[in-house]
Amino acid sequence: MTENEAAASPEGSKPETSRADERPRPRYGELAPEGWEWKPPAPPAPSEPAAPAAAPPAASAAPWNPAPTGPPSAGLAAPTAPRTPAEALRTDRRITIALLIFGLFGLWMAINTLSSIPEALQLLHTQQGLADYVASESDMRTILIGNVVQGVLWVATAIWAVLRMQHARRAFWVPLAGGVLSVILLFVVVSMVAASDPLLMQLPGAV
Repeated sequence: MTENEAAASPEGSKPETSRADERPRPRYGELAPEGWEWKPPAPPAPSEPAAPAAAPPAASAAPWNPAPTGPPSAGLAAPTAPRTPAEALRTDRRITIALLIFGLFGLWMAINTLSSIPEALQLLHTQQGLADYVASESDMRTILIGNVVQGVLWVATAIWAVLRMQHARRAFWVPLAGGVLSVILLFVVVSMVAASDPLLMQLPGAV
């Protein structure tokens, strides 16, 4: 071995010894794997003071829900929902049909009233001490025309009301208007027949 080799060998072995000293001592006859580095464990971090507990939210900050979640109480009446146009039309139809049926009954009464005018005038003659009442042909014609017009009026009223109901329009007022016209027609016919009786018109207070 030359001097150069002897001088170089101790220096070359120092890094290997230092590297071996840096590794942890082997246990149970085993060496750490090549390339593994040992690092001392980090000191425990100082414990941070616990954050103060959050204060409960104020009562005023809670959301307010005015709508009741449960069923309405027995003492409070639930608000009624507004009626829809379809419900209003169904109600109008029921009322209109009921008025038409009532108008048919009124038609029967009007025809009976007009047909009994001669008997009513005869009773009035008897009460007033007048001669017997004899209905003229014009009086009977007036009564017949009145009966026909009453029937035509009811039929026209019913057709008009049905057409309005089919077009989804309010029709309850149509039978009411027909009933008013029927009553007016009844008084007109009675007045015409009574005015054609000369004996009755001679009574005091007769128009």
